[in-house]
Amino acid sequence: MQYTCNEVEYNREIFASYPNGVMVIRVTASKKQSVLFHVYFDRGQTRNLDEMEAVSSDCLVMRGKTGGENGISFRSWNSESGIWRAYCITA
Repeated sequence: MQYTCNEVEYNREIFASYPNGVMVIRVTASKKQSVLFHVYFDRGQTRNLDEMEAVSSDCLVMRGKTGGENGISFRSWNSESGIWRAYCITA
């Protein structure tokens, strides 16, 4: 998706691969400091969150497992560069 607002061109790219269990979202802008957002991870009452960690000053990682004992493990993280990644790890 591409659009312009206040003379700044914004781009959002999404890539997903079911066989690899990966989804990546990238947000960019033609002018520095034009992309600003706050990150909030929450899985509500049904969560099986194993770990949340700030791995650097601009990267937050959530690791967990969903669906009970035979559920799917996952990793999800974001970085200040505007790139989001989510991985599902199946046994």
